[in-house]
Amino acid sequence: MDIIFYIGIFLFVIGAWQAFMRGTHSEVISGLSLTLGTILVFVGNWRLGLFFIFLFASWFLLMQLFRFSTYHKYFFKISPLLIGYAVLVAFLLRYFNFQNLFWWYLVLSSLFLFINHRKQLKSKDAVDMLAGLDKSVTDTIPDGEAKQHVEKELSLSFSRTIKYHLLSAIVFIISFVLAFSYFSGGIKTDQIFSQIPTVSVSGSNIGHFSKSIDFANKATKISNNGGAYQQMGEEEIKEMVDNYKQALTEAKQVDIQKLNSDHQGFGDHYKNEFIAGAEMFIEGFEKSDAQKFLQGQVLLSQWGDWYEKNFDAIRKL
Repeated sequence: MDIIFYIGIFLFVIGAWQAFMRGTHSEVISGLSLTLGTILVFVGNWRLGLFFIFLFASWFLLMQLFRFSTYHKYFFKISPLLIGYAVLVAFLLRYFNFQNLFWWYLVLSSLFLFINHRKQLKSKDAVDMLAGLDKSVTDTIPDGEAKQHVEKELSLSFSRTIKYHLLSAIVFIISFVLAFSYFSGGIKTDQIFSQIPTVSVSGSNIGHFSKSIDFANKATKISNNGGAYQQMGEEEIKEMVDNYKQALTEAKQVDIQKLNSDHQGFGDHYKNEFIAGAEMFIEGFEKSDAQKFLQGQVLLSQWGDWYEKNFDAIRKL
C-alpha cells in the first residue's frame, strides 16, 4: 500500500488527539491534521477516503442531535430522532458498500463518544474544584451563600449533561448495531480486518474475486444439473441464490479500480455485469419479479462470455 495512505492515517490520529486537547492552537492543528489526513487517505485508497468522509459527516450530525438530547428536558423527545438517525447511518453504511468497515465505524464512533464523555467529566471536576477553592472565601462575604448555590446548580447541570450524554451514546450505539444487523442479515466478526490494506493488497483483491467466481460457478453447476430454470425446484433455485449471495459478499470486497488497472475493462465488466447480474438474480427471486430474474441471468451470461474471452490474460494476474 502506498506510504501516502499511512501518512494520512498518522495525521488523522494526530488530528483526533488534538481535538480533545486544550492548547491555544489545538483546534487549528486538529482541523488541519484531520483535513490533510483525510485527503492523503483518499489519495492512498479512495474507498477508505470516502469512508472517513462519511465517518466525519455522521459524527458532525450526531453532535447536533446531542446538543438537545444531553439536556434532560429534551432527552425523551429527541430519543426517537436519535434512534432514527442511528438507523439511517446503518442503512447508508450498507448502501455505500461500507458494510465490511462496520466494526471500524463502531469502534471509532464508540471511542469518539467515550473521549467526549471523558472531556465533560474533566470539565465538571474543574467546576467542583473551583467551588471547593471558593468555599472559604464565600463564607466570609454577605452574598457568599448565593454564590455557593449558583455553583451547586452549575455542578448539578454538568452532572445531568454527563448522564444524558452517556444515555444518548448508549441509545445511538445499540440502535446502530441492531439496525445494521437487520439490514445486513447478521454481523460477521471475521470481516473486521477485511478492508485493512496490507502489502499484499493485490493478492487479497484477486483472492476475493476468485472466491466470488467460485460461488458463482457452484450456482451455475446447480443450474446445469437441473436443466432449464423452469424445470428446477424452488429449493434448487434457492440454493443458487444462496451461492450468489456469498459471491456478492466476496465481490463487494473487491477493488473495482484495481481490476481496471490490472486489465482494461476488467473492473467495469465485473461490476456492471457480474455484480449487477447477481443482485438482480437475487432480487428477482426474493420479490418474485420474473423480469429482474431474467435480466440478472442475461447480465451473468454477458459476464461469462467476456470472462471466457479474457480468461488467459486474467489468469496471469
